[in-house]
Amino acid sequence: MDVLEIIDSIEDLVEGAKPAFFSNKVAVGRDEILDLLSELRLKLPDDIKQATWIKSERERILNEARLDADKVVNDAKVELGKLLSEESVLIEAKKEAAEIINSAMDKSVSISLGSIDYTDKVLTSTQENLNKVIDTLNDNRRQLAEMAAQIKRNNQ
Repeated sequence: MDVLEIIDSIEDLVEGAKPAFFSNKVAVGRDEILDLLSELRLKLPDDIKQATWIKSERERILNEARLDADKVVNDAKVELGKLLSEESVLIEAKKEAAEIINSAMDKSVSISLGSIDYTDKVLTSTQENLNKVIDTLNDNRRQLAEMAAQIKRNNQ
């Protein structure tokens, strides 16, 4: 019998005993109750040892589970930190890339406008020089025409 069965037997023995006249007291067989109590004393240390072992095992398993859970949570926090860090680096890189692209586009527009302005100035200067050359050529042709006309007059 285990401890609980022995306790149940003692309880049955007390409940089944005849009460004394005008009293709550009962008479039980001395040998029978002493045998059950002896058996209880013998079983109780084993059950207490087993209960103590079960309790310590339970505590050990719970501690291991807590340590494992803490490790999983810490690992998850580290991983989350890495992901957040990587994401923030990615966001910062995208921001810098956009700034570089915008700056490059602004410089490109500036350079293009500068090139157009420079080209216009060069063309204007060239046009002015060509106009002077044309004017000079027209003067030279006029002078040649006058010379030819004078030579024709003199030879007539």
